[in-house]
Amino acid sequence: MIEGGCHCGRVRFALTAAPVEVKRCNCSICTRLGSLCGYCAPDDFAILEGEEALSSYCWGDRMIDFRFCSHCGCHVHWRARPERIAECFPEGTPHRLGYNARLVEGLDLAALPVIDWDGRSA
Repeated sequence: MIEGGCHCGRVRFALTAAPVEVKRCNCSICTRLGSLCGYCAPDDFAILEGEEALSSYCWGDRMIDFRFCSHCGCHVHWRARPERIAECFPEGTPHRLGYNARLVEGLDLAALPVIDWDGRSA
């Protein structure tokens, strides 16, 4: 199990595997957050502590919830809203969530490939 957490330590999460690459998205929110996202199946990500400390932000087409620590403000992860999963992940596309790889403990981000994703146009 690989673990991570927000700056203040209230929110802790676990992953079943470390990312092999991260994405740098240029959409309006990701540009402002500066997160590098790792991706996994929803069952491979778990909040260990601090679920009650998480706040959500959803805008625009209301397909994705971005989750933040309400105390220190760290972006922890995003996931498709349950009622919009079919739109986010068309048939044949694996359902996944994104997490802020910058919060994964002991992860050498400099050693991972960074894929630029044109979320602004997508």
